[in-house]
Amino acid sequence: MLVGKNLRLVSREESKTRSESQKLGKAYADLDQERQSIRNALTDIHKMRKKPNWTSLQTHLRTRHRQVFSQFVAKDPDGYQRVGDDNFGVWLNDLNHFQPGAETKIGDTRLATDEQLLDMATSDVFSVPVNQRSRLARLWAQAFFSERMDSIVESMQRYERLNQELTKVHDEVDRRVLQTADVIGVTTSGLAKRITVLQKIHSKVTICEEAGEVLETHTLSALLPSVQHFIQIGDHEQLRPQINEYSLSLESFTGKQYQLDRSQFERLAATRNGTTKFPVAQLNVQRRMRPEISTLIRNTIYPDLTDHDSVKNLAKIVGLRKSVFWLDHENAEEDTSLDALQKSHTNLWEVDMVHAFIRHIVRQGVYKSSEIAVLTPYTGQLQRLRARLRDDFEIILNERDEELLESGLVDDPAASTEQEGVIAAPHTSSGSKILEKKKLSELLRLATVDNFQGEEAKIVIVSLVRSNEQQKVGFLKTTNRINVLLSRAQEGMYLIGNADTYGKIDMWAKVIEMLRATDSVGRTLSLCCPRHQNTDIDVSQPGDFLRVSPEGGCRLACDRRLEDCGHQCQARCHSDFMHRAFACQQPCSRFHSPCGHACQKPTCGEDCARCMIKVNGTVLPCGHTKDNIPCYQIQDLSKVVCAAIVAKEVPGCKHNVDVACPVSVSETSFRCPQPCTSLLSCGHQCPGTCGQCIPEETVDGWMPKHKPCKKQCGRRYATCNHFCRKQCHSDKDCGSCTAQCEVSLLYLRLKPSVPDHC
Repeated sequence: MLVGKNLRLVSREESKTRSESQKLGKAYADLDQERQSIRNALTDIHKMRKKPNWTSLQTHLRTRHRQVFSQFVAKDPDGYQRVGDDNFGVWLNDLNHFQPGAETKIGDTRLATDEQLLDMATSDVFSVPVNQRSRLARLWAQAFFSERMDSIVESMQRYERLNQELTKVHDEVDRRVLQTADVIGVTTSGLAKRITVLQKIHSKVTICEEAGEVLETHTLSALLPSVQHFIQIGDHEQLRPQINEYSLSLESFTGKQYQLDRSQFERLAATRNGTTKFPVAQLNVQRRMRPEISTLIRNTIYPDLTDHDSVKNLAKIVGLRKSVFWLDHENAEEDTSLDALQKSHTNLWEVDMVHAFIRHIVRQGVYKSSEIAVLTPYTGQLQRLRARLRDDFEIILNERDEELLESGLVDDPAASTEQEGVIAAPHTSSGSKILEKKKLSELLRLATVDNFQGEEAKIVIVSLVRSNEQQKVGFLKTTNRINVLLSRAQEGMYLIGNADTYGKIDMWAKVIEMLRATDSVGRTLSLCCPRHQNTDIDVSQPGDFLRVSPEGGCRLACDRRLEDCGHQCQARCHSDFMHRAFACQQPCSRFHSPCGHACQKPTCGEDCARCMIKVNGTVLPCGHTKDNIPCYQIQDLSKVVCAAIVAKEVPGCKHNVDVACPVSVSETSFRCPQPCTSLLSCGHQCPGTCGQCIPEETVDGWMPKHKPCKKQCGRRYATCNHFCRKQCHSDKDCGSCTAQCEVSLLYLRLKPSVPDHC
């Protein structure tokens, strides 16, 4: 519904008055002119930076120093004028080649003032001492540079005034558009930027979403003079507004006296001495998370929070015993003191554990990529996780193809073609099993805790990172950030971290205590095989996943039959998802239809495709018999090409020719292959075929157009007994004989200069 409702897009379609259109047209044209003026000035300045030359200075000299300019372009005593920039270059480089006036002074060492130099150049530029000409050129260049800079400043001032005129026109158009809107959506920054327009709308009600994350100064900017009702929606128990200076925030010791990151929403809604200054309506019924998760924030922050019936009976997480669990460990975080460039914290053991954990969940084939999220408080850990997951791939069933597979709409053999990054499993009668090779990082969402506020995911895995002897927690010591972290998961939440490190923080201590009460804290994570649910599968190290649950199940053999063929699955225990995509390795026992031939493929999991058994003695519609025809082609004999050679009479020429049975000699495209029997004007037989000598209309009627003769001429030369060896050239003269003869050789003995041809 909101597509195309952007103010800029809607304003473009708003009709403008004639005056507005004229102002816009003139303003845009003037802006282009000013831009070109600035561009030209900058180009001139750029050229002058290298070295003063005639090209860059001639405009300045012509306008500011005309007498000097005329001397450089003047003619010599003989009436000749040098072209190009040689005059100025010769003058500047102390070459004595151009002296139309007084003689050049080379040895004058007296230093003149700037004014004296300019006056001297005005009267006779070639009288300026050589050792001071570069200084004079720099004076001209400096004056030129100042003029160009002044012109740029003036153009920029005019440019700014034109932009202001454009803004006024556009603001008026925007005002008319906004005046007709029922609801206007804008950020606090956007409101401050367009406050002159929004003030003219006279809005009476303002609603601020995520008010707990908005600085109080930004909130005040939204209180336009016309506002009568101001509603703020948010949660001051979650993340506060972000400020650049940590020492001015509530989290720092010195910042408590400033409290710049305390929002107006928190200041007005927070309870003081059991009372609130402003009326607050609190949402006390949550519809996001299962009770095992909501309990963690209910008993710490929201005592009145209740669970809706829709979240009380959520299914357990597939592949795991617990839906909420804290995997405790003592693997220390990386020492940041060893790397001065490392500003954030990382824990490589947790990176490996998250990687193995994600692979296990993905292999269950139950959860979509948008339903799994990995959170961490530190950007350093986020980068480590992204790099690790990016380098690893997982084979999954394409979601789109899975839906088609379930609906039975896919049955196209061409869809099994192997493409880059895609592995196609065999086709069956029920549809197309397509496996897709994707990076693990593409199968989930990775984010820091702060950037995940307002988001949610069905399964959330948290890498807490901090594990040290000093028991420093860092970012996660604040109640607001802990609250955000614990309230993002819907059905499953798994925290990986050192419980002793975090247990020194009051809220974390309460959370750990509640989890211990339900046996949800431990050094070992219990997995659950979807097929053999009574099998104990425990992991405590990243490598344990591959050892005890290599395919997402357990180490036992799969005890189910394949749905397509009914054969016993021969793979190790795996999830339902992997079972559906597994290709049977048993010999195929299916038969082709309607021929009834047995399938020739070696394994049952392969697509039977078309029957390729060769059939002999098949009578074609033309009456001929053909052998070695693939069985599938017999189902449609009209597409089988007959290879029999038969004699047919060509209409027109009446020649009998031997052609393949399907060939039609009556078609206009057919060319009779019989040799042409006509004699050419040279007396030789035409080298073409009957079908090649196509008749064409002449004054004498329709005459065949024969191919040119390719035989040797063979005519005798008139001056000797030799024959012409050139290609037949009809009635054209053969020319002179080029062969050697006895007469010419005898003559050569007497006169060597005589040519040796006849």
